[in-house]
Amino acid sequence: MNIYSINLIHKIYKYPGKINEFPPPFFVKKGFFIIELITKDGIKGYGEISSYLFDKKKTLFFIEKYLINFIKKIDLEKYFSSFNNKYFISPLNDNLYLSIKAAVDQALLDILGKMKKINSYKFFSNKKNVNVYSSGGVIFENQEYDILTDQLLKSKELKYFGWKFRPSIPIKYSNHIQRLKKNPEIDLNKLEKFCYKSRKIAGCDFNLMIDLGCRLKLNRKSIRFLEFLNELKFYFIEEPFKRNLNDYEKLKNIKNIAVGENFSQEKSFKKLSHFKQIKYFQPDTNIFPFKDLLKYSKISKKKFILHNWTNSMNFYSNLNFGLSSKKCHLIEINTLNFPKNFIFLKKNYYIKAGKIYIKKKNGLGIEMIKNNSFKTNKIKFKVI
Repeated sequence: MNIYSINLIHKIYKYPGKINEFPPPFFVKKGFFIIELITKDGIKGYGEISSYLFDKKKTLFFIEKYLINFIKKIDLEKYFSSFNNKYFISPLNDNLYLSIKAAVDQALLDILGKMKKINSYKFFSNKKNVNVYSSGGVIFENQEYDILTDQLLKSKELKYFGWKFRPSIPIKYSNHIQRLKKNPEIDLNKLEKFCYKSRKIAGCDFNLMIDLGCRLKLNRKSIRFLEFLNELKFYFIEEPFKRNLNDYEKLKNIKNIAVGENFSQEKSFKKLSHFKQIKYFQPDTNIFPFKDLLKYSKISKKKFILHNWTNSMNFYSNLNFGLSSKKCHLIEINTLNFPKNFIFLKKNYYIKAGKIYIKKKNGLGIEMIKNNSFKTNKIKFKVI
């Protein structure tokens, strides 16, 4: 298998100003960064670099210094059948480089599936579906939580596995990166009331989740709030505190924490493996390379819930991973209604009774379509 060229594609949404009543995520303005690999036979494989990590200068350096040489030497079938580190692209221990490697893993797996004319996940598993939960629940602090009720009801009506929401966001900290640095305080009294109301509306047979975005301080009030969520039988509580391992040791009665969306290497998960408070790991395959994550999932004692925010290429990679790994029983899908013309991919999945199935019969299921709402920039590199 010979790769003829590598393309770095930047899909930039033509941002009109206010998208809708909910705060748009960071990537809407920054755009999507895609690795496209093309074989001599014209087969195209796609993978996505994390928008949160992307840096143009460093990415171009990585492609020219490491990736082209790696692509020249790779034996595609051996790459995914062997889980040693022989093929690791770069000695650089950097999250951006690992995200590029993750994108390359996606693109190679996409090509392999297309070459064999099967879904990529079928190289690893015969699973037909995986549970999927609806992820939304974003408002500004000057809005009322009650406007989220329709999302909850719709998620239940459509029979998702569950629904996840978030504390209201200060307008001046609408950027996720800003919030991680500043950790703006949450009005727990207001949030607690909505959590209670949500459980009443959802009933006992529908799962609720909450993403606290590392915004709680480790004090008695916060711990009481987490215990309250347990009383309401929240399925999981995502990242309540700053990413400090010592904080979890102080939680005695909480055993349904989910962490790991920012992890890109096995060692990060291993540090948390012994914490009983942490029930779920939530990796993302545009940060943690598919092959490396699949290897780790075979030895991990924790359950996996695939993290995802966009409905872009990375979602298809996460879906394929969810179908590939026995440890993964649930994945996240963004159900916020950003503009209907926001998507530049054909929808190649369907959801039925809380489970998600992939439709496309080869590769990852990625199929680009023309969309005038996006400007596309492309940088080309010849391999041969």
